[in-house]
Amino acid sequence: RDESETKLINNLKDIIANYDAVIISDYHIGTITDRIIEAVTNLAKEHSVKVIADAQKNLDRYKGIYSMTPNLPDTQKHVGFYLKSKEDFIRAGNILIDQTGAENILITCGDCGMVLVEKGDKYTHIPVFNKSKVFDVTGAGDTVTATYALGLASGAKPIEAAIIGNVAAGIVIRQFGCATTTIEEIQREIPEEINLDF
Repeated sequence: RDESETKLINNLKDIIANYDAVIISDYHIGTITDRIIEAVTNLAKEHSVKVIADAQKNLDRYKGIYSMTPNLPDTQKHVGFYLKSKEDFIRAGNILIDQTGAENILITCGDCGMVLVEKGDKYTHIPVFNKSKVFDVTGAGDTVTATYALGLASGAKPIEAAIIGNVAAGIVIRQFGCATTTIEEIQREIPEEINLDF
C-alpha cells in the first residue's frame, strides 16, 4: 500500500503544475487514502490548483479542498439532519465548509436540481433547466463534478460552473448507459433566461 501511495504521489508531483483543477473521486476501493488526500491538497496549494472532491461518505476527510459535490442523501447522513429549507442547506453547507476549509459546497439534489452554498451564508438553488424524459441517471453525478470542475478551472464563478454542470447532467440522463456530452450540446441547452433562488 505504501509503495502504491508513493508512486501515485510522485506521479502527481510530476504533472500537477500542468493543470488548473484536480478531482478527487472516491469510490471507496482503497485508493484515496488520507495520505493521498493530503498530498493532493498540499501540491494543489503549491501550484494554485483547485481541488474538487466527489465523495459519498466521510466527507470531513477532504481538508484543504476548494469545493465538494456531495449528493443530498450523503450530505444529510453526514450532517445528521434532513435538508428541507434554505436554512437547512446553509447550515449543512457551513458544516462542510468548516470541516474541510472549502470555499463552497455544491449539493446535488436529483430532479430538484442543486444547491450551492458559499462562504458567508450565500445560498443559491439551481433548478433542473432542461427537464425531459429520463432514460438513465448513470454517470449524472460524475458529469456534474467534471463539468463543474472544468468551469472552475476555466475561470467561471462557482454559480456559473454549477449551471454548466446542471445542464450537462440534464443532457446525459436522456441517453442510455454512461453517456457523455459536448461543449456544443451544453451551449445549445443553456437557457436564455435563468431563474435562480437566492
